[in-house]
Amino acid sequence: MKNIVLVRLYDAKGHLVAEAPALSTPPHVRRDIGFQRALVGETWSKLESAEELVAEGHWPSGVLPPYVMETYVPVVAGEGEPIIGVFEIYADVTAKYQEHLWLRNTALAVLAVGMGILFAALSIVSHRAQGLLQRRTEILEALMRTVAEAARAQEIPTLLQTVLDQTLAVMGAPIGAVWALGHTAVRGVSPDIGALSWQTAQSLNLELAEPSVVADLLAEAIPEPYDEAARAFAARTGVRAFIIVPVHTREGQPVGGLAIAYPQPHHWSEEEIALVEAVGRELGIMAERLQLIGQLQGTNAQLKEALQAKDIMIQNVSHELRTPLTLIRGYLELMAEGLLGPLNEEQAKAVQTMLRNAERQRFMIDRLLMMRALGPDAVQKKPLELREWLRGVVQNWQHRAREAGINLILDVPDEPLDMEIDTDLLAQAMDNLLDNAIKFSPDGGTVRVRAWREDGHVHIAVSDEGIGIPPDKLERIFERFYQVDGSTTRRFEGLGIGLALVREIVELHGGHIWAESGGEGKGATFHVTLPSNGG
Repeated sequence: MKNIVLVRLYDAKGHLVAEAPALSTPPHVRRDIGFQRALVGETWSKLESAEELVAEGHWPSGVLPPYVMETYVPVVAGEGEPIIGVFEIYADVTAKYQEHLWLRNTALAVLAVGMGILFAALSIVSHRAQGLLQRRTEILEALMRTVAEAARAQEIPTLLQTVLDQTLAVMGAPIGAVWALGHTAVRGVSPDIGALSWQTAQSLNLELAEPSVVADLLAEAIPEPYDEAARAFAARTGVRAFIIVPVHTREGQPVGGLAIAYPQPHHWSEEEIALVEAVGRELGIMAERLQLIGQLQGTNAQLKEALQAKDIMIQNVSHELRTPLTLIRGYLELMAEGLLGPLNEEQAKAVQTMLRNAERQRFMIDRLLMMRALGPDAVQKKPLELREWLRGVVQNWQHRAREAGINLILDVPDEPLDMEIDTDLLAQAMDNLLDNAIKFSPDGGTVRVRAWREDGHVHIAVSDEGIGIPPDKLERIFERFYQVDGSTTRRFEGLGIGLALVREIVELHGGHIWAESGGEGKGATFHVTLPSNGG
């Protein structure tokens, strides 16, 4: 064969026995992967470049063509006999650069004559076999091109048309149709004819679960009454030969089909059938992927609109509530101070209750507005000695803690905890942590605030003896509007934004927050770490 440039013969131990043409190759022992695969009865091929082979010492410099296919073939003395050697064959494939053009159908015969002497003969591959190998390689490359082109499609109609056009081009067929997930693409027939669809296949009594192959629609034996449908179909569409393959999802769910057709009788080769089947398989997976992407994009767009609408609503509602609440608090404070007239003991208690609830509402409204306003530009850092600042924060919450029957304790070190921080934002974070700790603690419980320096950070921990947090909720509690108990009958009021606000404030300062809990009924500890130098 004219593209074979060298044949070497090795015995079963890897020793070089002979080579043609003779290149005066020094004696050596072959032990690479191709030789080992041949020893177990496999034929192994690999595309090599001149530089690689010369560098490996397989060839002398200046003799090798730019690209060769290196093939290893086992040698046997006869049918059923053990492997007695290996052929190493080099074929010049420079003209085509085709990695898959190997000599798989080469017939080898080996005769053993005399002790330790091996003789072999290499059969010549016919021009017809070469053409078959060439066609198979072209089909494989066409499949790869089709998949590569289709992978760039962003929409299902574009995907279908691309796949159909590429497949028709390699098949040399003028007529085709593909349909999947409610979309259709056709070539060579009018779309309104509805040719080559599943309904057409059913009308011709063709099996739909497997590929349906027809070499000549008017010559093949189609049982009555489907023979009339076949003739009518041929007359209407100009189709004489066609193949229809199913298009499935990755899970095997049928979602469409792919049809390729000729206006004249056509003998379908195994390679052509395999190509159309492979395209159908890949098409189903890609179409399903695009459908899922489209659904996700639509869902994301809806979520984005909903989030924007929610933010606008929160901002509007917060502002609308804040103005009348300010007036209510103002009049309640005047009543509490007796400036609107004297109050008896029962009336004074009622006014104090209303003031506490109004303050609670103001606190929640401020949190809503803070969530809306938070961003990198909102952080205004300044130097802070954390111990003294924490003493003030805890002192402000002592009254609320005593009312709830909670013992509030501060534990800070003797050495200073200097840092740079936005005190207004950090106050918001601490207020939310203390509010939750007191709210969820039982009467007589203890809430402890600790602070210390650790690994270049300031560590703040707020612990309570309250209802605890289930292990699977320790991450979700920091999501906006999430509550562990989201039912309408929950024991504790709130909007589910406090911890989300704390996390955003901490992260804006380059810090980290997390929660620990032994489970329900075992309390919880919230940890905050912040850079001691302000980040």
